[in-house]
Amino acid sequence: MLTESNTILNAPAETVDADQSILKISVVIACGVLLSALTSYLFSSGYLLWGFISLILLSVMLVLQNFFIKGFDKLFIAAFLEAVAGAGFFYADFSGTLAIIVTVMLVVLTKSFFDVRHELEASIKVRFWKICRVSLSATFPALLLFFLALLSVRGNFFTETNFTNFILKPTSPIIAAYLHDFDPNKNTKEFITQMLVNNFSETDKQILGKLPPAAKNEAINSLVNKFTTNISNSTGRAINLNKPISTNIYETIVSAYNKMTGNSKNLAIIIGVISIYYLIVSVMPILYLPIALVAFILYEIILSTGFAIVQLEYRSREVIVLK
Repeated sequence: MLTESNTILNAPAETVDADQSILKISVVIACGVLLSALTSYLFSSGYLLWGFISLILLSVMLVLQNFFIKGFDKLFIAAFLEAVAGAGFFYADFSGTLAIIVTVMLVVLTKSFFDVRHELEASIKVRFWKICRVSLSATFPALLLFFLALLSVRGNFFTETNFTNFILKPTSPIIAAYLHDFDPNKNTKEFITQMLVNNFSETDKQILGKLPPAAKNEAINSLVNKFTTNISNSTGRAINLNKPISTNIYETIVSAYNKMTGNSKNLAIIIGVISIYYLIVSVMPILYLPIALVAFILYEIILSTGFAIVQLEYRSREVIVLK
């Protein structure tokens, strides 16, 4: 590995684990700030897929920052500039809520940088994959929540399209395990009819089979209307059988939220944020490998170009230095 060869070739034992090249540190911070601003622009402009890709690159840059920047003061400046840049294209919606979101992001980034520096200082060798895991497990979910929160402040996040594409469709296989043939785009009447028919007992099926087609359809429609009325009474909102399932679910959630009082709304938001956070954490094992692999490739390229080198500190501990 390049890290090992660099350790052998550059091994004066008087190296101090401290920032040495302010110019290179500025370049690293500038890259993080620019990627944060780019991600902000893409999300604020509605390019959610490109925004997510830019978010991954920003996460990679934060991993590299953890390796290359030593001083806590410089890490705090980097976290501050990146948090501010991340909200840069949302300042037209400036409010107290936006300021709180930026502050929370600053705290999370600072805490992540501190944890990684502590881990590096406690290690004899530079354990890239462990450091990468420590960094990504904190920063990636926080960054994704950060930009989702900014979209929510603008009112561009919890739309029917986003709800369907980013919540209902990804969870459809899980829902379909309990509600067979569930499809967010399916007509609501068709889905309820199919669900009720699938749950008929053998006796019910025999009775319906003996009925004329018109009487059979009338009996099924009566059951569908009764089932729909029960749901409407429970949710406090009429179900439109001619709309897709996703539309009815979305409109029911929005209607229930709008009927809440101030404290109830805050509680609902907190529960929603926690749910989204754990959903992100649950898929992190899938996302971790490709993000860490990209970070590792860039890390090795940077070492091979001499922009940074691995040396032995006076205590025979490997350190990464920008010289």
